Order: sequence, then structure tokens, then C-alpha cells
Amino acid sequence: MKPLYRWILSLTLLVAMIGGLTACDENLDYEEWEYEPAAGEVQDEEDYSQDEQAEADQRVGAALEPAGDGSWLVMLYQDADDETLEEDIFTDLNEAERVGSSDMVQIVAQIDRYEDGFDGDGDWSETRRYYLTADEDLSSIQSEEVENLGEVNMADGEVLKDFVLWAMSEYPADHYALILSDHGTGWPGGWSDPEPANDPDAMLVDGFDDMLYLNEITAVLAEVQAQTGLEKFDLIGMDACLMGSLEVFSALAPYAEYAVASQETEPAMGWAYTAVLEGLNENPAMGGSGLAELIVDTYIDSDSMIIDPDMRAIYLERAYDTDEDISPAALAREEKKSVTLTAVDLARVADLNASVDEMARILSDGINQKVVARARSHAQSFESVFGDDEPSPYIDLGHFVKLLKKESTSERVAAAADAIRAAIDDAVLAEKHGDEKKGATGISIYFPNSGLFEMEGSDYQTYVHVAGDFTNASLWDEFLVYHYTGEPLSESAAPEKQVTAPGAEVVEMTEMEVSGDTASVGEPVTISTTVMGERVGYLYVFTGILGDETGNVYILDIDYLDSDTTKEEDGVIYPDWGDEGEIEIEFDWEPVQFAITDGETYIPALLEPDAYGASLEETSYTVDGYYTFNGGDTRYARLYFSGEGFLYQVMVFSGMEDRGAMAEVIPDEGDTFTVFEQWIESGEDGEVTYWYAESDSLTFGEEPITWDFIEAPVGDYVVGLLVEDLDGNQYEQYVTVSVE
Repeated sequence: MKPLYRWILSLTLLVAMIGGLTACDENLDYEEWEYEPAAGEVQDEEDYSQDEQAEADQRVGAALEPAGDGSWLVMLYQDADDETLEEDIFTDLNEAERVGSSDMVQIVAQIDRYEDGFDGDGDWSETRRYYLTADEDLSSIQSEEVENLGEVNMADGEVLKDFVLWAMSEYPADHYALILSDHGTGWPGGWSDPEPANDPDAMLVDGFDDMLYLNEITAVLAEVQAQTGLEKFDLIGMDACLMGSLEVFSALAPYAEYAVASQETEPAMGWAYTAVLEGLNENPAMGGSGLAELIVDTYIDSDSMIIDPDMRAIYLERAYDTDEDISPAALAREEKKSVTLTAVDLARVADLNASVDEMARILSDGINQKVVARARSHAQSFESVFGDDEPSPYIDLGHFVKLLKKESTSERVAAAADAIRAAIDDAVLAEKHGDEKKGATGISIYFPNSGLFEMEGSDYQTYVHVAGDFTNASLWDEFLVYHYTGEPLSESAAPEKQVTAPGAEVVEMTEMEVSGDTASVGEPVTISTTVMGERVGYLYVFTGILGDETGNVYILDIDYLDSDTTKEEDGVIYPDWGDEGEIEIEFDWEPVQFAITDGETYIPALLEPDAYGASLEETSYTVDGYYTFNGGDTRYARLYFSGEGFLYQVMVFSGMEDRGAMAEVIPDEGDTFTVFEQWIESGEDGEVTYWYAESDSLTFGEEPITWDFIEAPVGDYVVGLLVEDLDGNQYEQYVTVSVE
């Protein structure tokens, strides 16, 4: 369950809750936020003066340039055929139903539910189409069921095309908005559907299930254009994780005026559908830009789960296991910590791509690629869908080029970075990011390390095929080839030269020295060495215990080793190891380890560092394992903990591996999490393999799950220093210590 500690310990926050709300906080009052014409005000939008129209637009958070007074059709493509998302998407549909259709704004939905998940509203599992009419009942859909399609594959482009063509034919309008909800994975696409069974021939990305791949989505949009004569959708929204990238926005640009998507994974709460549709109904003349901004402006802050007292109570009980009321402002602050959302003017994407192309030309013309690798390594990154073995390849474009400007001595690089930042500012209509995503500027880009650049599924060939709308029109993929092979930028074919990594180097260490052979809690040993290398990214302290006579090592702990000084750019902190190429290391080690607990049961767990901080409190950690829904499926999952010890997010993957789509889950009572033990095994030939085994389980219930330190067991330990270069490669050295 999500922690409440930040709320109940802060006197300042309590004061703000009582009387110190800002103008922004006032928008959280749902009734005050609704637009009500003043006495004597002309209510016919055609008769508004410019000032009155501007005032009305401002009241609903919309852009101030109306596109006209035409009617709207809002199409909701809701792929809820997944246990992790079914209830959340079902709730989104009910939030939209609170507003319902009007003469000027018609709303239709196609929703596919999951058979063995959320059992509300009769527990039906087929695919249904609805024409939404206003209804306040959030437990069931009361709108007209226009059609029951039976079980269909929402991951099939033909199904998406059929829905859009049907909706546009049956409910023609002057303006069209298409919003797609489900899992997202970035440039590969999203919208998977496990029922019916996946077709192996339809899987374009290795390790991913069948889904609506990005090139499949654009093919559908092109056919809709051809068959309907529609010039462009006014807006395409992707209520899904990780879709806020330059690759995705470039793919959508020929088919829509505006787009909304998130750089990071999205919370279970989703978009604020009631507030968005209420605003559109109040002012249908806002146009696609206004609707895009409204989606971002209302995200989290004006969600019904936040501002409606009854829905907030339900959400607090479900997500935080409390029957105490929390103010909308406080709950919104907590929910926004790790979110992102961006509204983009797609007409400006071509200019942004041109500025990226110019940077690609400059970076491939004599610029030290070590500088580029360093900026990639330290740029704000977002969740990876390609496994946890390599650094995330999804980085914030604006933050990356700002680091490039900072690290490089080239005036050409600085000018190109400024041009990209300016182009991002022009393209981004509205952007929202939480405190844990500092440095986010609204648009991500794919920059894998050398391992992912070659690994099947994330490799160059798959990237240029699935994200072809972007790569065919951009030099970015050619720059990636240059960065990793040195092939000239003009060569657009697959790389032929051997892949190398400019961020990699053979890091050397002097022999580690240890102050003693034994250690205990309160009596640590001191370990020292010298690291020699100019491309050092992060240092980690490794702790393992010899688990059996075979020499297998059970991994107890891996944690950042803090640098004496840190650097910061736009709030993102990263270590500073100096410019000398020699790093003197000395640290104390004592036998303690992490455990996760519900207050009674303690399970030793490997907490892996997720985001670097200047202190323990500013660092975040993850624990991997299996999540089992109460009476339902088991999936690979990841728990996210703050450095202060509190569980703040549960992410569940769509399958049994740490690869592919993921979504936030709000645990229900009775759900369980089985911790993974991780081991290192040395074969007779010296080959080292890593493997994991299932450990004990915790059951979600009334008590929150936290982490704590516990005393490590007696035994023989392997303590090491792991050095990660700027390409994500690791070098290590170990000493042995006994614990008595």
C-alpha cells in the first residue's frame, strides 16, 4: 500500500491543507473548477466577444485559440483485457460516463475486459461498444450498449481500424479525438491482448507479445485517412506508459494535429476523464490544442479520484488502506511524484527532427564520443521494457542535450543543443512531471547502450523497422550506427562494422586492501583500492555470502558508493569522480542487509539501486519477484521503495519475465509477492552464470510493506567493488571477510 508518512509528519503540510492552498490548489475543488456563465453573460458561444471567449477557455484550462464551433466525436479504444489494468480502465470509462455525450460532444467506447480479473458489473469479459450517456453510477456502465463483438483481439490493427471507421461513420463530427488506453512500451508500441491466444507470426519484437506495434498503428491511421478522406485527427491521445517519445510523435505527425502521451510509466489512476470531457462539453470550440492542454492540466490534479469526496474515499481505502480523509491537494502531490505527461503540437515535430539531425551531423564530425556517452549515461531516464540487465535506453532529449552542452567544449555542440531545446519548447504545448522526474522536458528519445544496440528485440534492425516512420525521416538511427561503429553518417544501411562502445573502457583497480579478516555489526572493516579509468559512470558495493560447498554466492546487497562530490543538472544528481583518471576509494563495510517486511514477517531481499541520489534518503530501490493476484494470475513484478524505506509503487509485467509492457497495480488484500533470491554460480570452466530462485512471500493486507536493515547471518562473505563504465559494462574486484 502507498505510504502516508509524508502527510502525517509535516506540520507545514497540515497548515497548507487547512488554509494555505495556492491558486493552483483551488482548481482541485471540482465544483469551483466547473465553468458557470456569469449573470447576464451571453451563453451562445457564437456571440462571445474575444475577451469573453478567452476567459471561458482559461476557466477550463484550454488553449486560447479556438478552432471553431464544430461538433466533436471522442473515440475511446480501451484494451482492458489484462488483469493488471482491467479495473483501472473500467473506472476510466465510468469517469467518462459521468459526463456523457451532448449535442456538441459525442463519446463512444470500445472496451475489452479480462475473464478472471476484476469482477464488477457482472464480470463480463467480451468486447463491447457503447454510446456514452451521462450517469453517476461508478460501479457499472449504464450507457447504451451499441454492439457486443464477442471476444476480439484488440492487439490487431484491423480491430482498431474497424472501430474507428465504425465510429466515424455512425457519429460524424467536425472534430475527431482518438484516445487509446492499455499498456505502452515506447517505440515498439503497445495494446497487447492475451485473449484470444497470441499469434507468433504477429510478434515483431523479440521477447514481446503480440500487440499494436508502432508501424501497425500508423498503417491503420493511413488507411483511415484514405477511406474517410479525413485530413487529420484533431487529437490522438495515448493513455499508456512510455509513449511520449520523438519516435512516437514523429509517427503520429502525418495523421493528427496534436498528441498527448507520457514519457514515463503511468499510474493506475490514469487520465482525468471526467474533468477533460466536462471541459470539452463546456467549450467545444477549444480545438485540438485546447483539448491536448486540458488533458495535461487536469492530469492527477483534477482526477475524480482526487477531487470527488466519495471516489477519493474509495481510492484511499484501496491504495493506502486508510479510512481517513486526505485533502485533494495532499493526495495530488503524492500521486504526481513520478508522473509525466506531454501535449505536443505535431506540426512542430518536423522542426524538432531537423534540429536533432543537425546535432547528429555535428556529433559525427570529430566530436569525442566519450562526451556523448557521458551525457547519455547521466541523462534523466525512464523505465526500460528491455530487461534490467542494461541501462534504460529511454532518455529525456532536452536533458541529454543540455548535458552535452555542459560536457562539451564545442561551440557547435552548444548551439545545436540550444536549438533542440528551443524546438522542444516550440513543440510542447503543455508538460507535467513530478519531483522524482526532474530534468524531464516532455519528449524522450531512444539511445541504447552497445548491449541493447545489438540485443535481439532492441537492436538496430528492429528499431528501424518498427519505428520506421521516424528513422526513415531522421538521421538519429544513422548517428547511433556512427556512435557504435564509426561508420559515416551518410550510410543508412544496417551496421557492417564491429560494434564498439565509446563509453566503454577497460577499467583497472589496484589490489583491494582490507583492514581485517572478520567483521560484525558495529565493528566494520575498511576496504580500499584505487580505480583507474576516465569513463567511470557509477560505483557499487557488492555483498555476497558463500551459500554452499560448490562456491555459489548468494547476493545479499548491491548499493551505490557515493562520490565525495556530485553534479546536478535540472535537479538530476549524478556522481562526480573528477578528471584525474584515478579515483581513491575507501569505505567501511559491516554485515547488515535489507529485508522487506509487513511489520511482522521479515524476508531478506536484494534491493537494487534504481535512481542515484546524494544520500540514502534521495536514492530509490527495487525488489524483483513474482506477483500473484488473489485467486488469479502470477506475473513478474517489481516493487519500488524510497530511500526512507517505504513502498511507493508496484509494477507488474505482462508476462513472466522482466521484459515487455508493465503497469502499476494497486494491491488488493490477499495478493502476494514472492521475493527472488539471486545467485552467482561459477562453473568448472570458470564461466559465471547468474540465476534466481523463489524465496518467501509477503501477503498484502492491512500493514504497509517497508524495508529495513537486519543483521546479516554468520558466514564467509565476498565483498566487492563494482565499477560501471559509461556504457553500462561492469568490472569488479573482491575480498573475503568472515562474519562471526
